[in-house]
Amino acid sequence: MKKLISFVIALIMILAIGAMVGCNDNNSAGSNNGETGLVYELVKDVENGNYYTVKKLNVSEEDSKKINDDDYEDIMIDLQIPATYGDDNLPVTKIETEAFKNQKLIKTVTIPSTIKEIGAGAFTGCVNIEKMTLPFIGEKVDAKNEKKVFGHLFGTETADGLTEAKQRYDANSETTKSYYVPTKLTHVVFSGVDGNYNLPEYAFNGCTLLEKIELNANTTIIPRMAFADCIALKTYTLPANVETISYYAFEGCTGLIKFNFNDVITTIEQNAFEGCTYLNSEVALVLPSTLTSLGEEAFKGCSSLKGIDLSKITASGFTIKANTFNNCVNLVSAKFANGQNIEALAFSKCTKLEASGVENLSNCTYVVGDATTPGSFSFDYYN
Repeated sequence: MKKLISFVIALIMILAIGAMVGCNDNNSAGSNNGETGLVYELVKDVENGNYYTVKKLNVSEEDSKKINDDDYEDIMIDLQIPATYGDDNLPVTKIETEAFKNQKLIKTVTIPSTIKEIGAGAFTGCVNIEKMTLPFIGEKVDAKNEKKVFGHLFGTETADGLTEAKQRYDANSETTKSYYVPTKLTHVVFSGVDGNYNLPEYAFNGCTLLEKIELNANTTIIPRMAFADCIALKTYTLPANVETISYYAFEGCTGLIKFNFNDVITTIEQNAFEGCTYLNSEVALVLPSTLTSLGEEAFKGCSSLKGIDLSKITASGFTIKANTFNNCVNLVSAKFANGQNIEALAFSKCTKLEASGVENLSNCTYVVGDATTPGSFSFDYYN
């Protein structure tokens, strides 16, 4: 009888230990068995339904040793967050704050549209990330202020292998916040989520190492300062459905050499390309026929721009506003369509532009001014 009781007790203990593998007191599950893998937490939500959050990446002892020995290239991972998890097949909707902090194993990241929130600094110190695919930028789709920018994912802690990104996030302030982004990270894909395909304002401003930023095909606007000071961008092709390039969208993109417009763009707002000092340095910039509005100072300081062609624009009474091409000091040719209006100062400080380089001006309205009203000319060569 005593042997039977002892056997039953032992069996109960074995079953209890087995039940604990992969789970802990707060309903966590995943790779807690000594293997490298994601760890999840089940959240029981009566109102919205149960779901999983991603808590961390558990790293095995063997892999940890390789990391410590700086010999881990063969175990680098392409991190893919699943849309669902567990036998119950519940959605994975959140990545916890600092979930992947200092994880050197991560090379690429793919996050599905089921994720609704990414905690601050979720990828802090992940120095080897080269590419990310994201459904939104920042904390969540409707994030505000500093939580809506790309740096939110990486936090404010610096380390070797990270590069500072000084990001603005408020139109009413020049204040920036310093985030530290993996130096190797050069490629971001914005996949979008149902019902919201547009970037937030200021999304990537100050991210100086990003070379390639792909937007969802349903994107309709490049918002305010979205790519400002992204100096590593060299060529950019506007997504097929973008109709508006907003204020300062590409301001200070000094590495931008070529910009490819789509055939539906209608609006380029104020200062959109200001300070793009290498823009179209070899061939004339041709603005698309669909354009109906071009903001003041839109191409101010594009000092390598040699030619501008506005002759394809068909909008009646199209206006080139004051200072639109201010300080384009290497501009030597400009071509217009019939009936266009060229405001005073539109080509101010374009010191190399001469009358011989301007086509079809006689069929446009422009300002010649006179010696008694300095600064009133559409073109400086009238001075």
